[in-house]
Amino acid sequence: MKKFVFCVILALLIAPCCVHPPKDLGLVRFQVTTGEQMTALYAIEDSHSLLVSIEDNEGGVVCDRKNILLYKMGEGFISEPVALEVGEYRLTEFLVLDDQEQVIFATPIEGSEKAYLVDDPLPIEFSVSKDVVTTVTPEVLDTEEAVPADFGYGGFSFEVVETFVFLVSVFVETQTGMELTEAQLTVTSGVEVLYDGSLGAETNAIEVRDGYETYDVLVEKEGYESYAQSFTDVELKGYFDSPLIVVLVESGVSNTITFGGSIPGIAEGYHIFTFDADGVPQSYELLWKMETGASAVAGHTLQTITAWHSGTGWSDQIAAYTWESQDFILADFDDPIPAFDPSSPDYWTSTTTLTWSDSLLQEMTYTHDMGMDKWVYDYNVDDTLKAMRKTYDGVTFVEANWYQYGDLKFPLLPIEMRGFVGGNIPSNYVYETDPNNYKTGPTEGSDRKFTYTPNGNDQIAELVEQEGNGWPPTSWTNIQKIVCTYDTSGRLSSINRFSWSASDWTPFFELPATYSGSVPSISLEELYFSDYYDIFFSD
Repeated sequence: MKKFVFCVILALLIAPCCVHPPKDLGLVRFQVTTGEQMTALYAIEDSHSLLVSIEDNEGGVVCDRKNILLYKMGEGFISEPVALEVGEYRLTEFLVLDDQEQVIFATPIEGSEKAYLVDDPLPIEFSVSKDVVTTVTPEVLDTEEAVPADFGYGGFSFEVVETFVFLVSVFVETQTGMELTEAQLTVTSGVEVLYDGSLGAETNAIEVRDGYETYDVLVEKEGYESYAQSFTDVELKGYFDSPLIVVLVESGVSNTITFGGSIPGIAEGYHIFTFDADGVPQSYELLWKMETGASAVAGHTLQTITAWHSGTGWSDQIAAYTWESQDFILADFDDPIPAFDPSSPDYWTSTTTLTWSDSLLQEMTYTHDMGMDKWVYDYNVDDTLKAMRKTYDGVTFVEANWYQYGDLKFPLLPIEMRGFVGGNIPSNYVYETDPNNYKTGPTEGSDRKFTYTPNGNDQIAELVEQEGNGWPPTSWTNIQKIVCTYDTSGRLSSINRFSWSASDWTPFFELPATYSGSVPSISLEELYFSDYYDIFFSD
């Protein structure tokens, strides 16, 4: 699955305050400069960071003794910027710390014993405007030989709260693709609420307290299913460089990807993939019909996946799947495709079981009305597929494919496939640089070559399949080409297949993709390889 990449907003470059930065925000920074009142035992050069408390114009606490780094600038210090919502604020506490987190300077509060020593004691009012950096310069006094009450503070003792920031982006499905949306975020650990606020339709920077083993993230939006996931502190901190992507599903909407479409009155075909709420594939369905004169021929095929285990990819540790299939004659092209009728002689079903070891498929057995078949898989040391033996006659295999790799952008897709057919399938086979070593006996064989062209996001934009001429091949002939397109959010939006016709590519079919629910995407790599596992046939 394609992983999605989003730009980091400006707020990530600054120290986010204790609330989520909204759409309209500005910046405030604090300046500490030398003055006549700072000639005591401490030196301004010892300044390391600030503790500030800020209230909004309604008296609500916005930041409570937030720790902010200071940077040397000329004869004084200036803090890193803090993001605040546009509005009016009051600075209620202002403490300067040294690198040992000791208070060395402070701004007195109005009415305190030392308030008369400064022109503007706390609280100091200031405004924050959109896209403007506001500088506030409180006057500070040396705290040596003073007690907190002299400044109007209850005490200078404090505990620096360790926090961290993670990113989160919330999406919903629209007709044109995935779209950022607003939502409500709650972060808890046990019964303690660590964050409760709104998310904008953007990449949001969320600051929470550090030191908890687990963080439970809940994202809610009216009319959509809630997203709930538990993270360790290490996992949640991992979303600092790239955001946690949350895709919300409309209530009552199933999770599906549909490839296909119709030519009204002529042909119609759909490949439908269904997922559960966790994005785990549950079934694959093929519906098709074609006009044939006075009537229409239709088909309905359903593959139900069972006992899916954890992992990635369409064919990772499936214990079994069943096929149902039935063809129909329709009186009119516009008639709907009927449901399955197991009593019909046209109804057909089969069962496939899979055997795994260390997350690698070892054997697949296919049982149907006419008997059984099976496939056996061999792997290279890097777990790429080395060989697949198939067409089992009950004693031996009469077909086999060997795969060679080499495209670093798509390490799980082969660049060449060598096929053997007949009674002399080699028990082992190694690709050699000398093409004369390709043929190992009186066995029919064929070579296929695959060339991949990526787009700027390292997704497959084009795949060309060629067949070798001769054995070993002396030249290559184009067979088919698949061209993929992607929407603005990076999801696979269509698969276009072309066949080679003498000297040019001829369009064969187009499968546009329609997404419903929370399924973010599916990649050509998954569709292509599932074909080799007999799970999805692109034809």
